[in-house]
Amino acid sequence: EGESVTTATLDWKDFVARLGAELYLSKAFYSVSIELACAALRWAGMPEEVVMYLRALWRAPRRCHIDGALSKALWPTSGLPPGDAFSPASLALVLVPWSAIISKFCRTVKPWLYCDDRSLRVSSTGTEKVQEERLQEALDLTAQFDGSIGLVENGKKRQLWKDHERVEHLGLISAGGSDHALCQPRDG
Repeated sequence: EGESVTTATLDWKDFVARLGAELYLSKAFYSVSIELACAALRWAGMPEEVVMYLRALWRAPRRCHIDGALSKALWPTSGLPPGDAFSPASLALVLVPWSAIISKFCRTVKPWLYCDDRSLRVSSTGTEKVQEERLQEALDLTAQFDGSIGLVENGKKRQLWKDHERVEHLGLISAGGSDHALCQPRDG
């Protein structure tokens, strides 16, 4: 719901949990369908003229430099240019339903979303086994959602944590289940 990184991170830290996951999409900007991004913009109330302008820009030929020479034009059918000012917001709008799905079907799991980074924290209620089952349900729903829109999680970067294990969240290192530990920057 349009929070800043600071307030979202504080909310993430304040949510009492003993178990959670940090998930990262693989090549999210390059993988998202242009038509899906346009539909998400329309859903958010973007004027049709602006949506059509962005669609034309995103579908326009792209060129890159290879060994100092300009390549032939590439005609994209998917992918949002990562440097485009509208790309992060468009990707976020494409992923908004993920957050709603997790909140509706996994009531003891709270989701957070920031560009291509997603977090899940399981409420501390119930036994550890029940909490692990709820987290797995959320992970399964996440995989189904991603697959339905053509995105793939970068499994190498997935972090599953319990209790006070260290976890990285948006470049900050924290003890996942500790509500007292201060966050530290990833690089010191």
